[in-house]
Amino acid sequence: MSQLELISPEEEAHFRSEGYLLLRSVLSTDEISALLAEVDRLCAQADQTGAVVREAYYHQNSYKLGNALRLSPAFDFLIDHPKYFGKLVSLMGPYIQLMGSEIFVRGAAGEAITGFHTDMGPGLQKVRVTEDSAFLEIKAQLFLTDLSTPDAGNFVLIPTSHRWPVTDSDPLCHIHEMNRQIGPDGELPPGTLQVLVNPGDVLLFPYSLWHAVGPNKVGRTRYSIALRYGQTALRPVERLDAVLADRTRELTPRQRRVLGDFGTKSPSPQRAPEQAELIYGHSLAEAGV
Repeated sequence: MSQLELISPEEEAHFRSEGYLLLRSVLSTDEISALLAEVDRLCAQADQTGAVVREAYYHQNSYKLGNALRLSPAFDFLIDHPKYFGKLVSLMGPYIQLMGSEIFVRGAAGEAITGFHTDMGPGLQKVRVTEDSAFLEIKAQLFLTDLSTPDAGNFVLIPTSHRWPVTDSDPLCHIHEMNRQIGPDGELPPGTLQVLVNPGDVLLFPYSLWHAVGPNKVGRTRYSIALRYGQTALRPVERLDAVLADRTRELTPRQRRVLGDFGTKSPSPQRAPEQAELIYGHSLAEAGV
């Protein structure tokens, strides 16, 4: 198992204050090429079989593929990628699981592709962590295409909003007070940030951050992969039993644990045996915890 690269004090302070952490050049050129090739294959296959998911609030040229890990073993190495997994563990603690995996496809759009919203449903929308507590859920967004200029289908966020109360929403967790300010040509409200990234960059953010997808006026399709991590006490978004049962996949013990294999010694997600040692790769004392 790869050694965990834990979060720095500066990175943790930024994440807790602003609600996000942008990690540059996480994926290598070879990793990006391999991932893009597999994403292209899966998108073509899904288009032929009608398996794409077009959410009601997406622009018509955008969609997603759910259950990405069940679709291909090419994504397995991302489960605990050494360039970001340790930072997630630093923020959440070792009782961590992969709750879902998605491929996002964002096509040309003259208006905002999605409005502002929070993740994980109306229940968690009312739950906000304190300044020093462990986080309940964090999503890693892995960008595979060039988003170094605005209005290219960029991820959009509102810094510090992860601690703001939501007072006007709906079952889809839209933030109506912000979405009413989005212009017909994708003009975004004051205080929003279009995240400018290069292929291979990764963005970490919690479920409570107010975020959206801006217009894609450059016409170049944006591809990204999202991995959702949560506390083991939470209910996963997707079932990963098929991945664990696939004997052709060469998963490490840590990857299996993150996918929900809690072993046979009193296999409780809340009290999984040797959880910290397995996630950190060594004892708590050696991890400095």
